[in-house]
Amino acid sequence: MAKMWDILFLALIIAFLFPDGRDAMRRAILSTGIVGSVDVNADEDLTYKSGAWILQDLNGAEVQLSELKGQAIFLNFWATWCGPCKAEMPSIEALYKDMGDEVNFLIVSYEDPEVIRQFMNDEVYDLPVFFPKNGIPDQLKAEALPTTLVIDVEGKILHRSSGMSNWDSDSARELLRSALGKS
Repeated sequence: MAKMWDILFLALIIAFLFPDGRDAMRRAILSTGIVGSVDVNADEDLTYKSGAWILQDLNGAEVQLSELKGQAIFLNFWATWCGPCKAEMPSIEALYKDMGDEVNFLIVSYEDPEVIRQFMNDEVYDLPVFFPKNGIPDQLKAEALPTTLVIDVEGKILHRSSGMSNWDSDSARELLRSALGKS
């Protein structure tokens, strides 16, 4: 029995030494549901300054946050070098495929667009990625990566979280339905 625990311990150490192993471990942890709440945890109106925020997508098209008034928004700050961001990305992709026709997904990065384009192609993600065109309003700033906000159709922030979460869950879909006013 002690030998089995030694082997398991060694396997975990080896897994953490390699980036792919760390990502696999993070995804395994996400699948347990023990990290990252996806419940309603905020009730804060978007400010005028936040509405003036402008984002640009990979094709150069711009969107101002105020243009999305009356629509639900899933806003995620991430980076290609961020392990927890990469770990939660498949669950965000699944949520996007399921609810992307009803909710605006704004997947925001500060990185060079070519780095992002390469990452999205390599990982075969179809998420709509954006880059801040003007300064990020204080109300929306991410103190850590990943950070996710869910904004409802009335312009209220319903959810704010830092750290990885499992977005491919019934709780996440319930949160987005709530943002749509359907719960």
